[in-house]
Amino acid sequence: MERAVHDEYYEHFYTAYHAAYMEHSRLLNLFREMCWYHFEMQCSKWKHPWPQSNPKSLIVLCSVRREQIQRRGRCAEKVTYPVYYAGHLNGAPPAPPGIILKEVQDALETVRECQSRLQDSYDWAPGGGEYEKLIKESESVRIYEHWRSSEGWGEKSHDVDASEESMSTPTHVLAGVC
Repeated sequence: MERAVHDEYYEHFYTAYHAAYMEHSRLLNLFREMCWYHFEMQCSKWKHPWPQSNPKSLIVLCSVRREQIQRRGRCAEKVTYPVYYAGHLNGAPPAPPGIILKEVQDALETVRECQSRLQDSYDWAPGGGEYEKLIKESESVRIYEHWRSSEGWGEKSHDVDASEESMSTPTHVLAGVC
């Protein structure tokens, strides 16, 4: 492949990586808000010697929501700031941070996967490191080399049955793989 094609694939993978990274950052910020909200909920129940929270104090849980909108052939981002809860501490619903923590962990896994894919257009192309490794260690290559060395080019093996005699060379190789 040409260098321009590799670069185009790289840009595609980088766009996916950047989107995953930004999503992880947003979820991490939401997780911090959730932890603070959860802390306020928990410390309202503390007993002596810790000071108890005023049940009438106000608490707010909010976040940032981003939407991508296509307008006139361009991609724009619409940002809103939803308030999930705003009110008195004694009426606040519980919100365990473990729910968001699972989302943060999944998003981090996606970021790592996307990051590992950034160089794929270079690594898996002919001449790339992963391509060369595949050529050397692939099971189909091993079978092909064994077949080639045992039968030679165009020579028939004596233990080949009638159905295999009519198969072409590529079909014979693939028959041993599948």
